[in-house]
Amino acid sequence: MFTYYDYQEKISDEVCRQLPDKQRIMVVMPTGTGKTVTMRAIVEKLGKKPILFLVHKKELIDQIHRTLRGLGLRIVVEQAERNELTLSRNVDIAIVSIQTALSRPQSLDNVDWAVVFIDETHRALADGYKSILEYVGCFRGVPLIGMTATPFRTDGGDLSEIYNHTISEGEILDFIKRGYLVPIRAKRILYVQDDEVQVDEDNLFPLVVNTFRQKCVKGGQITHPTLIMVNSLEQGQKLSEYLQKHSIRNRMVDYTTPNSIRARAVEDFRKGRLPVLLSYSIFIEGFDAPNARALFWLRNTNSPLVFVQGLGRITRPDLPADVKRSFGSISAEQRRALIAKSRKPDALFVDFCNVTSRNLLSLASILGLDPGFDFEEELVHEVVEEIDELQADLPLISTPSLKSVKDIKLIREDVDLWTRIFDESQNDIPENAQLVYTRLRKEIVSFLFDDKKSYALKLKQNDLGQWEGYFEELEVWKKWYWNGSEMTLGIVSKDKVDLSETITMYEQGKRVTKPKYVKVSGSPPILITRSPSLAYAIYELELYVYNNYPDLWPVIHKNAAWRHQEPTPNQLKICKRIRKRGIPLPTRLTRGNVSQLLSLYYGGFLKFDRLKTAGGKKKKKSRRAKP
Repeated sequence: MFTYYDYQEKISDEVCRQLPDKQRIMVVMPTGTGKTVTMRAIVEKLGKKPILFLVHKKELIDQIHRTLRGLGLRIVVEQAERNELTLSRNVDIAIVSIQTALSRPQSLDNVDWAVVFIDETHRALADGYKSILEYVGCFRGVPLIGMTATPFRTDGGDLSEIYNHTISEGEILDFIKRGYLVPIRAKRILYVQDDEVQVDEDNLFPLVVNTFRQKCVKGGQITHPTLIMVNSLEQGQKLSEYLQKHSIRNRMVDYTTPNSIRARAVEDFRKGRLPVLLSYSIFIEGFDAPNARALFWLRNTNSPLVFVQGLGRITRPDLPADVKRSFGSISAEQRRALIAKSRKPDALFVDFCNVTSRNLLSLASILGLDPGFDFEEELVHEVVEEIDELQADLPLISTPSLKSVKDIKLIREDVDLWTRIFDESQNDIPENAQLVYTRLRKEIVSFLFDDKKSYALKLKQNDLGQWEGYFEELEVWKKWYWNGSEMTLGIVSKDKVDLSETITMYEQGKRVTKPKYVKVSGSPPILITRSPSLAYAIYELELYVYNNYPDLWPVIHKNAAWRHQEPTPNQLKICKRIRKRGIPLPTRLTRGNVSQLLSLYYGGFLKFDRLKTAGGKKKKKSRRAKP
């Protein structure tokens, strides 16, 4: 009995349920998750025949034929190079190449098709496909089911011209997390292309050989059977010869390779007799070799379709048949454990990048990262998870600004540092406190705001151990600067103020010199209370605010709704500027967090030097020569 995975059962059930109404359905599944097996499940559950399969490549024809055998149905396979082109009315399934259908459409006339399937249906917008779909009646009521891993086209074509409903079960990283696909490690290797030298032989080919020996061979044994996707026929043939010269057995396969030689090369690779298989455009689709553990990507492309399809060649698990049969009935954790113990616990993707090329796709750009992001051979799905968590904690982080795994670790260290300073400062604050306080060194402070001014409540112990509570209008300083069109004032941190600095500007046509920094508010602190109890001192301070600033009280209360909202655009902008100065930011920012943070920073309560000391980091020495 054929066993289907849970998602294959789910998709096939959904297709059968939707097909009577929707008529033309596109199913999207990542490469390696068993699109062909899912088609078999749909065929079984629909119970309709005859069924027409339209495909464009020999490998896909063979793969579909192998998978559908055992259903007890009469299957006819037609290909352009074969002579048996007659379809009778009692056929159950016909697997026909699009080339045959286009050259001999009359061969499809004798059959009233119940359902039509297209594998790799992102190609269905081509005129040839559309004419055959029209010919067999798919736009006149004959149901159509299209399967693809890439529901888009490089030319921007819209598949909604063909399909009126889409069923999708997730992306490649989702299936890796669920334990159905092998986790990927990624590495980026740069080389320089110079038209004045033999680029491949002098620069690229030695890198390929060295990488293969370092990453794919251990103790003289091949650990990573390797696929190499080359950039051209000529490059593939030259690289094949170069590898042979360096005692690396390989075979180059392309669209000119005879079918018998191509099939033998693929079989030798699957059986482990051939460690390296090179290809130009052939194995992007329809290639099934679970033992393939490394993909060397030499192909320059701007096509997400080509890139994603190519990546899927190495994600299939390499497990014994009995393990595969039980794969769908166990948990994701158990599946991941089985893969981890298998002979293919992970897969290696090596992107050989020409540093002089521009606007070429990379694995990182496909995932929304900087195109030059270096995964440093870490597991890709874990790196992406870490970035997602980092962004959830730290919305100010721009994903494209991350250049490597090292960047993520450094930012996480900064975030953890801020968390310690920010969160631990809340320790030992009495429960009766109605406002938000921060413990800093020997002071406990809370900040209040209205439309024009900022205030602070400060508590500190005197020499007798008593708690003194002060109310203070905070000093707010601004400095003059040129904004591109005029001189204007901008807020500045108190610890940056240097009263000796001046600035020269023009006012009403006259040249004047002014202090660079301007104090716009601020007053000396007022002693409100003195008590041996911190809780009572806080009570007295808060009572003073409640009585003297009744309109401000509901706004500044620790449970005020705004404190839990998202930061304002202006807050985010200011925090971004602070980070650019090298100052780390706290995790899980809310509007209230940012208000408190900015008050601490601009009030001079937290200084950059202190953060550096707290984090155990040393200041960089100036490289400027001494006079």
